Amino acid sequence: MAHQQSKDENKMTNNNKYRYNLQAFTNEDDISYYLLGAFITDGNVSYQKSSTPNKTYYSCEIKSADYEWIERISKICGENLKLTKASNSLCLRLRIHNTAIGEWLVNHDCIPNKTLCVKFPNIPDQYLADFIRGCWDGDGSVSLKKKSNYSSIISFQLNSASKDFVYAMQNVLLSRYNIESHIYKCKMCDHKMANGTIITARNQLYVLTVIGANNCKLFAENIYYENNRLSLNRKNEKAKAITAYYKNKPDVNAVYRSMDLTKIVVWPLNNDLLDMVNKSNAAQVAKQLGIDQTTMYGRIKKIKEGKI
Repeated sequence: MAHQQSKDENKMTNNNKYRYNLQAFTNEDDISYYLLGAFITDGNVSYQKSSTPNKTYYSCEIKSADYEWIERISKICGENLKLTKASNSLCLRLRIHNTAIGEWLVNHDCIPNKTLCVKFPNIPDQYLADFIRGCWDGDGSVSLKKKSNYSSIISFQLNSASKDFVYAMQNVLLSRYNIESHIYKCKMCDHKMANGTIITARNQLYVLTVIGANNCKLFAENIYYENNRLSLNRKNEKAKAITAYYKNKPDVNAVYRSMDLTKIVVWPLNNDLLDMVNKSNAAQVAKQLGIDQTTMYGRIKKIKEGKI
């Protein structure tokens, strides 16, 4: 995924006292689509109608508690852009008051008020991994927890309130990279602000989870591919460690067959699991979760007996 820098890559557009790097978006390269993934999951676009007919002014913002990451994005998006502390939060916020950048995001399906209705955009195949990595760095997780000298708990998760988006992501992972995943629903957690105020969550959350040795190996290798140009450092380092972990195992599947798979399953909520089984069957759901049927039936029995 080599990238040739264009002569105009660092072209800046002025907006009052800030200078924005429009080409970071309009180059339509690995950086552009990574930024799209980050903004589409963890940012927002807003607009204001102008007194001029058919004219709309756009602005956008993204915030994160990962200061190094948001500072790096800020430097890519322009020169000396101001990062501010988000209200009642530990996050730093980057605001971009540039209509051209806002329009580019909107034209690529990062629309205002997108939380519940965002769609999976049309991404050139060669930059699909960069877009997905941007999504994961924006609102996903990479988990690597060592259990012993012989095993680790590994998973990749992505959260979204948009059903269409998360199911499209699942289809793309499978069709493009042969990565299987499962999706379960849960209620969004209430959010405690820095001032102690509790924001009650009302929307449903869709959680896409990648588990299983082969799936996690493929995800780490393809999405957080070696020498990618932009990523959230701590997630990229975990992905590299996951790749190294599997490279050091001559037969990954044999190792996992010898393990107690209940230790590495990310179980859906009890009611959601029963709902999944009712809509399909226990054997199919067990396959989806990457576990044996005996473990699945044991789990269902414990739920029905009220033991978990």
